[in-house]
Amino acid sequence: GSMAVSVRVANEGPREGRETVQVYLEPPLGALERAPRELVGWAQTGLLGVGEEVGVVIDVPLERLRIWDGAWTLPAGTYRVVVARHVEDPGLSQTVTLP
Repeated sequence: GSMAVSVRVANEGPREGRETVQVYLEPPLGALERAPRELVGWAQTGLLGVGEEVGVVIDVPLERLRIWDGAWTLPAGTYRVVVARHVEDPGLSQTVTLP
């Protein structure tokens, strides 16, 4: 399966431009097998004019969330999904619980 992450992006700058939207995953507390924040998906907007806004949907395959534990597994728990411009950007976040 996969997880669809959607966000609206607006060009608030003084000239036209593109934006690369990145999706990061923060694992449940105590998940020692993972980095504190992992890049799991991204998409780039087309060229946006000044003041233009567009919706972006990033499809994150659940296989990107798996870890090797003798076999590929998807650990259960509450994850934080962060949409940001770069890894240190606090961005926008939402939690998801995987069974």
